Amino acid sequence: MVMNMQCQATKKDGKPCSAKAMQGKKQCFMHSPACKQRRLIAQRNGGLARKHTKCYISEEIKLESPKDIQKLIEVTLNSLLKGKMPAKSPASHVAYLSNTWLSAYEKGELVERIDRLEGLVQKAINEN
Repeated sequence: MVMNMQCQATKKDGKPCSAKAMQGKKQCFMHSPACKQRRLIAQRNGGLARKHTKCYISEEIKLESPKDIQKLIEVTLNSLLKGKMPAKSPASHVAYLSNTWLSAYEKGELVERIDRLEGLVQKAINEN
């Protein structure tokens, strides 16, 4: 039985590489000079795949008020929670979006209160 030994390379921080060496080799894929071209292609493809993540929201949302922001965040949260939107750490995304939703809610409440007050002031001016 052939067992892969640990990679013999040293990482940039001076610590030994903890990856297993490729079969019959002394180094892992990331450290083998013979794999340089394949490694560069794999790294490039991995970076490209990450950059082209698509996210689909089925409805168009106009952002004209705090309520519109709330709606966008609700749709986004639901897509995230249903697994329709990729995320490395869904819990932190949910926490961030929830906090943003609360902020939009509070601002929306303030806008509504100001609008009511302005209406009362205008009504009082018109009566005099």
